[in-house]
Amino acid sequence: MEKREIIKRLINFLKGITKRCLIIDTNNTEGMSKLTLNILVKEFTTPLNIAIVSPSEKFFKEIFPTAKDGIKLNMNYSVGVHKISFYIFEKSFVKTPPKDTEILIVYPIDGIKDRDLLKVLDGSKKMKKAILLADSIKDISKTFKKFNVDFFSLKPHEDVSYYDVMKQKLFDIK
Repeated sequence: MEKREIIKRLINFLKGITKRCLIIDTNNTEGMSKLTLNILVKEFTTPLNIAIVSPSEKFFKEIFPTAKDGIKLNMNYSVGVHKISFYIFEKSFVKTPPKDTEILIVYPIDGIKDRDLLKVLDGSKKMKKAILLADSIKDISKTFKKFNVDFFSLKPHEDVSYYDVMKQKLFDIK
């Protein structure tokens, strides 16, 4: 899938009203996080409360390597008209997720229990959209079906050989 198609699909999801949750399977969760934030900042002019949640602080450093003093958790940062806050996905977060979050980005969801993620999705009353980024997911868990989930994978299909993928990349370069 080309970058243009990915951007179009993200924008359609964020502006659409039928889907509430988007799960993206990608080898580049860091790049998808950055792309999603750029789209939110550039495409949406009404103020949004965005929460970025991760199992570890190291993932925040991957997205924002130039943050001088690191990223302060549970604090709002102003980015354009939006407010962005960062949280670690732990038991206290699951028990009391931020109530004012409108857009939730969880990066990566690998290793997070489905039931804990569901508690957060249910607990955020103002949440309009959730974007869940995964490194390795085969199928959408049945527990997410009630959120009317959209899913797409940016990885090559398993039935495609490494040789075929590399041959196509070489062809694309020409």
